[in-house]
Order: sequence, then C-alpha cells, then structure tokens
Amino acid sequence: MGKRRNYHFDTERYITNAVNDNKHHLTQCLNLIDVFDISSGDSISRGDVAFLLAVCLQEKPNTIMEIGTWVGRSAYTMAIASEADIYTCDSGDNMFTEIEEYSNKVHLHPNFAEKSVSGDNVFINVKEYLNRIHLHPNTHSDVFLKKELPKFDMVFVDGMHTDAKSIFDVCEDSFTLVAHDYFNVNTLAPCKGMVIIWRIAEYAENNNYTYTVYPSIRDWIPDAYHVEGFGGVNTCCGMIKVSKNNGKT
Repeated sequence: MGKRRNYHFDTERYITNAVNDNKHHLTQCLNLIDVFDISSGDSISRGDVAFLLAVCLQEKPNTIMEIGTWVGRSAYTMAIASEADIYTCDSGDNMFTEIEEYSNKVHLHPNFAEKSVSGDNVFINVKEYLNRIHLHPNTHSDVFLKKELPKFDMVFVDGMHTDAKSIFDVCEDSFTLVAHDYFNVNTLAPCKGMVIIWRIAEYAENNNYTYTVYPSIRDWIPDAYHVEGFGGVNTCCGMIKVSKNNGKT
C-alpha cells in the first residue's frame, strides 16, 4: 500500500562522489579538526570525521540532531562543515570541549566562520561554531526527543537509541541519518549503528517512505575506506537517506 523499498549498497560511490565534489573544503575542514585535537580514546575516528564532513558538505543540512555528544568531536565536525544548528544530547555529564580561539600558521579557510589574518596567522572565531551547538547534557535521548525541538533534516546517532518512530516524529519528510558503530571495531560484529539504521528502514517501509541504505563495510576496519588522491574516509559509520512518498504509490 504505497510502500517502496530502495536497496542501494554503493556506499563507496557515495563517498567518492562526496569527496570529489567537496575536496577543497573537505581537506580544510579536516585539517581544522586535526588541530583542534578534540579526542578521547573512544571518540569517532579520523576516517569517521572525514565521512561526517563529507556528508554535511554534500547534503547541506539546515538543522542537525545528535544523540551522543561525548567530548564534542562530532558536533564540531558537523558545525565546521555546515551552517546548521546542532542540537545534541548525552545521558552523561557535560564532557564537551570548549575551544575559545584557534590560530595556526597555515592558511586554512574553513566554511562558515569569521576569520582574520595577521601575517602568517589565521585567527578563526570559534564562537560561531559554539553558538550553533546546543548542548543537552544529562539527558537521555528518550527524554530529549520529547522536548520542544525544531524539525531536523540530518541526524547523527552515536549512542543506544533504537526507537525509530521517535526519530521520524522530529524529522522533516526527507532526512539523512548517520550512525556510528555499524560494526564493533574490535569484534567486527554487527553493532548499535546497524540496529538503528535497519529499524529506521523498517519503519520507512511500513509508513510510505522510500529509503536508501549505505552500510559500512567490515574490511574498512581499522584503516577506513580510501579515496584515491584523498585518503581514509569512513571506518564504521552507516547511513540511511529517507524521503516521504507524499501519497504516491
């Protein structure tokens, strides 16, 4: 009854196109994340940072929801590569890393932030990123999703959230969802990212949406998928793009 299922597993093609379409900005954004050095032992990998950057540059989201803030590496990543407001929740205490100012003797020109140049130094107004990152610490995703929120056209999940309907309820008719930990990087077993993506797919199929799944590949762990002329992009992120059928069958 109006259901459509669109299987498409050419993740490599998506990544290659996204990198090649945005290589200049992508390189600059990735360099900036590197020098920010926001990381911990269980933050997303550099390959996954590159993938998130590529998706944001390719999809150009307006409003992003994140489940699983942790130290803020992924939130900064999405802020640097988009003009979106980012609403991010974490069930734990506020571990977000605030950066007040960045300067480096390299002419980086990242998107969407004021910068000034003095000699060989480039000074970036990091507050422009911070002003678009809306933190909700000590807030489980089930509680967060019941708050008064805008409609989202991109979602990044790096946590244990498996209720697909609650995500559809706060998203636009068309949205992109990226999930970390599609596979467990230690055991290579299916993991929480795969669970939420296929629950989103199941809900979409039963509620008159089309969808396209872009899974991670086990062989990319731990070195990531390599794009010729660029380097590693995506270690263990999966993605699904969803669109409402609008009554068509």
